[in-house]
Amino acid sequence: MIDRGLIEPYVAGLADPDPARAAATRRAFVERYADTRTLVIGTHFPAPTAGLLRRGGDGAVRSVADGLR
Repeated sequence: MIDRGLIEPYVAGLADPDPARAAATRRAFVERYADTRTLVIGTHFPAPTAGLLRRGGDGAVRSVADGLR
C-alpha cells in the first residue's frame, strides 16, 4: 500500500505546515508518475510499500504491485 497521501492528496498530514501546498505537491507527484514505470516506495505503512501508480477507468489513481518484475 502506498502512502494514503499520494492516493488521496487532499488529506492533510499532521506534519504538513502548509496543508494546501503539501496537497498541491502530492497531486503534482501523482499526475507526473501515474501510468509510468516509476516505482514508488512509501515508508509509512507495512509491506507492501512499493508499487506503481495506475489510473483506473474511473480516473482514480491506485497503487499496484503487478508488473514490478
